[in-house]
Amino acid sequence: MISWAIVLVQEDDGTVLEAYPARVSFRGFDYDAEEAGFKGVTKYMKENMDGLLLDVKTDFVGK
Repeated sequence: MISWAIVLVQEDDGTVLEAYPARVSFRGFDYDAEEAGFKGVTKYMKENMDGLLLDVKTDFVGK
């Protein structure tokens, strides 16, 4: 849906050492997957709007 990925740096045993966002040029999603993703995000936002607004109003975001 967007041109970002989450990069994980892991130990051989799978332990995550680091995680960070990275911009990518290839998204790899066809139209149907893209459409389903946007519908899912929109549904999630609609169903969770009260909590999302509360997070912003109480300065919860980023803490």
